Amino acid sequence: MRRFPFLSLWALLAAAFTLSGSSFDSGEKTPSGIALAEQQSGQAPAGEARATQQDEFTPLFNGRDLSGWKVIVKEQDQAVGQSIFQVRDGMIHVYPDAEDGSLQPFAGLMTERSYRDYHLRFQFKWGERKFEPRTGAVRDAGVLFHLHGNPGIWPPGVECQIQEGDCGDLWVIGNTRASAPIHHLSNGFDLNGDLRTVGAGQSGGIRVPRGASWETPGWNTVELIVKGVNATFLINGKLVNEARHMRWLKPGGSDWDWQPLEEGAIFLQAEGAELFYRQIEIRPI
Repeated sequence: MRRFPFLSLWALLAAAFTLSGSSFDSGEKTPSGIALAEQQSGQAPAGEARATQQDEFTPLFNGRDLSGWKVIVKEQDQAVGQSIFQVRDGMIHVYPDAEDGSLQPFAGLMTERSYRDYHLRFQFKWGERKFEPRTGAVRDAGVLFHLHGNPGIWPPGVECQIQEGDCGDLWVIGNTRASAPIHHLSNGFDLNGDLRTVGAGQSGGIRVPRGASWETPGWNTVELIVKGVNATFLINGKLVNEARHMRWLKPGGSDWDWQPLEEGAIFLQAEGAELFYRQIEIRPI
């Protein structure tokens, strides 16, 4: 009968360890993407739901001009940079006047301020024209966030890709790292997969393909739910990818100098394809 106190002690220790959230390996399967998505739809605990629902979406794009944004192009393309993004009919038209098949520079539209802990939502639609050097490739663009360092083409940060057939792929750019749950066979996003790190200096590369394709013809809705060092990607309301434990490194830093990546500017890409952006809005969470 003396064995029962001994077993109870071990049970208490095991429970304490579980509550602490400790883990011995990188095979973490915590469904953070689902938790964040549920929080936004009001399925979080009552206190958390009240805290997020009192903040409504506010426009990042006013539908009239590019106030609050700045155009980023390579130095040699400054002369044509301002013509790449034009506001027409309440939308941002990308490469509006460029001749089909002509050589066009890549560019970006970057917010003038940084953001953290937010729910970003916008819509995009492809146009008909494609431009060199990508006339033979699928139409491509993307939304980058948590930018750090000097802006350029492309700036260091994390990307939710917008590309025909690949909407929702995770790209990690520059001195940046992030982790995602990945299927052991497809190497794509899988909420129940093992957690792997991609990015600078990692053997896993810099990309995690989306778990499924939910893009449709015409307008599509992209959502980023970003909280601290974690982000969830949704396409047309469907969870397709996530970036966890995002980190950044100053140029020249050592492997001991990686820091949490928790804020930064937002950046819409122009990458050689005509497209339209509209209804760009954000709310804090």
